[in-house]
Amino acid sequence: MAEIYQSTYQNGAWSQPLPSASSAQWVIAFGSKDIMDDPGVRDQVRQAFPQAQITGCTTSGAIEGTKLYDSCICLTAATFASSRIETLSADFHDFGDSGALGAHLAEQLNTEGLVHIFVMSDGHVVNGSDLIRSVCKKLPDNIYMTGGLAGDGMDFKETKVWLNDQYQGGLVALICFYGPNLKVGKGNFGGWKPFGPNRKVTRSQKNVLYELDNKPALEIYKTYLGEYANELPASALRFPIGLKHPVATELVVRTILSINEEDQSMVFAGNVPEGASCQIMHANYENLISGAGYATEKAINDIKGAPSQLAILVSCVGRRMVLGVRTEEELEEVKEMISEGCHMAGFYSYGEISSVICSDGRCGLLNQTMTVTLFEEVG
Repeated sequence: MAEIYQSTYQNGAWSQPLPSASSAQWVIAFGSKDIMDDPGVRDQVRQAFPQAQITGCTTSGAIEGTKLYDSCICLTAATFASSRIETLSADFHDFGDSGALGAHLAEQLNTEGLVHIFVMSDGHVVNGSDLIRSVCKKLPDNIYMTGGLAGDGMDFKETKVWLNDQYQGGLVALICFYGPNLKVGKGNFGGWKPFGPNRKVTRSQKNVLYELDNKPALEIYKTYLGEYANELPASALRFPIGLKHPVATELVVRTILSINEEDQSMVFAGNVPEGASCQIMHANYENLISGAGYATEKAINDIKGAPSQLAILVSCVGRRMVLGVRTEEELEEVKEMISEGCHMAGFYSYGEISSVICSDGRCGLLNQTMTVTLFEEVG
């Protein structure tokens, strides 16, 4: 990339003055809903980057470098030397079904010269598993997606996606990259450790789990939590499940969003298909932080160790809640491994998207995971 610019908007001012009519082609803006909702701030960005595809979303914490920010916008602008980007979007409310929305977007894709797709999706009403599965069916075999679901701090009420003049809930945006000189590396890792026996999902409906081994799912789950069972559903962030479908080769982590004492079911941030096996998982601080390093290592290996210019991190709000004041340590872990001079941006999300061999195809929705996408423009 010819140039990377970064600035943070906080307390009514930008940390670096916005440029005048920049020629950057891509702007990424991650921030808190209270600041992103301000049309005046969004107008400032559009005026500063008139040639750019402006993309972004609300978050549960924005990342610039090794710093985590709340009540702000972290903005990154990229100027490419020879590569180009195209964007597509659709509104969930026009379809009412995430799979149908994904299929619609896939039909609009220009796959000639396509290198990579970065996804920004509403994180409140969109089923990320269905969305990714539908898009993935239409992709060439060598093309992957990364990205994440927008956040809303710790409120879990409403999320929004920003694409140029659109800024709204229910929106899904695909940022499509083209050009032979653009190299993209991708990696993900959780750091969670399974415990207890493997159990089979015997009754579920999309992201609602009813039975494990033909017994009430919540009843079984509680037996492993001990004193933490009294703190559900909040304590569930400390004990996600590891899910493996019979046709998959990799385990996917799923976060529990809510529980239903009446029918003993659990609602997850992603589909839990019948026939899959699962185990309860737990982690300590060190495992989660080192997991960020493993994710970075996988992304570096994916581009065969080539130096990178931009790293986009999407990590889970659940990891942030568990890590607490040590959250920035996982950002520092990434920084230590990437190329000197590589710029870091990203956000804490309600779901992460990366390459994973699972029931959704070769890309899938992840939870409680650090994902790293590296960009390098060569030549």
